[in-house]
Amino acid sequence: MALGIGIGIGLSRQSRPAFSSQQKKEIERIGQSFPGLACQGSVGVFLDHWLVCETLAKKIIMYHKKLNDLPFHWSYEQVTAALNYFNINIKPELNEKIFRGGHGKRNENTPRQIRNSYLHSLSPADIQEIEIRINEFVSLLKEWLKKVTEI
Repeated sequence: MALGIGIGIGLSRQSRPAFSSQQKKEIERIGQSFPGLACQGSVGVFLDHWLVCETLAKKIIMYHKKLNDLPFHWSYEQVTAALNYFNINIKPELNEKIFRGGHGKRNENTPRQIRNSYLHSLSPADIQEIEIRINEFVSLLKEWLKKVTEI
């Protein structure tokens, strides 16, 4: 049996915990629950995808840490650890490209950084960055969403 690397060292892939059937149903439901903001243009399309991915990331952290509520403060490292724990094969680099927080630089923001910046300031510069990078952002979010919902 192959041993896990990182989180879950010592647990074989077969012995790692799996999602319960209720958790799987919830992940599938959330993965299909786009809020319907896409009619608002690029910003709406971005927010539709971001909100689904963020909610799923928080749910998976919640299941991993056995929490009763979604975490308020969380990091991409926690997302990576939770995905590894449940043996969902997503490269840590993809999680970082999407979920790294903190302050970013214009035109180098992660989806999380631009979401935080935009929703806290409603800045025209944030709107412009979303519009310029919409294909990049949505591509990253769709890739992550596909891997997470293929459980």
